[in-house]
Amino acid sequence: ESGAEQRGGRFGTQAFGELHRVAGETMLTWPGADVPLPPWLKAAMRRGTGASSSRASHVRFDTPGADAPGLLRLFLRYNLLEDAAQLVSDCLGVDAAENDVLAEHQALSLSAARYTPINLIEQLLARLDLRRAASPDAGGLAAEACAVTVHAALKRWVKLSARESQIVKEWSRDVASAVDEALKSSTASAATSRDAPLALDRVCQQVKDTPFGSRLMRTLRPFGNDAACTTVLHGVCAQMLDRTRASHPLLPSGKHWVDYHRA
Repeated sequence: ESGAEQRGGRFGTQAFGELHRVAGETMLTWPGADVPLPPWLKAAMRRGTGASSSRASHVRFDTPGADAPGLLRLFLRYNLLEDAAQLVSDCLGVDAAENDVLAEHQALSLSAARYTPINLIEQLLARLDLRRAASPDAGGLAAEACAVTVHAALKRWVKLSARESQIVKEWSRDVASAVDEALKSSTASAATSRDAPLALDRVCQQVKDTPFGSRLMRTLRPFGNDAACTTVLHGVCAQMLDRTRASHPLLPSGKHWVDYHRA
């Protein structure tokens, strides 16, 4: 409970990242040890100490309380390129089948801008290319396979990020006034903050009637029924409210709009 623990970093407390990185450095540089990082340390840096192992597939570079970028730096520093490639693939992974537009929209992260250490990923790809060129044997083939995996994950991540950026842009252009109107109406008629779910529903209905909402529904309908498409629209609205209206009289302290979407 020291002052160090209160110094917040982007990926959790500063003390968390420092201690785990020091532990990793010590193990990898111990004279004559030649041992890999233990699974518990990699898991803690990937997902954070309080995360359940069942959420391993949802690890990201900006997972709160974790330090996946620090782990990637360790892998690169000590030439653990296969481990680095697997980490990048996991962090950039999309929980949706290729070309399943409905599932891809459900996997969007709109509440805040994504963070991805592109410079470290580029270093990894360059190192894999060097290993492939220098090793015509099995080592070179393994490096090539890792590079293919990283490129595929990066391609999907870029596609998803572009879609997120487009939604944020269109929301600001087409939707902001309708959202303000819906929230103003909800605030005027609401007696307590317990009306936040009703306000979210009202916002979603308003957004559905905007050009943005119409375009989104037309994009989704070939991949699901009206109820499924409306659920995705509801999730988009909740995340965008968290991004643009995180502080609102209807929103109880410590709550997010997405909490009411998931309820």
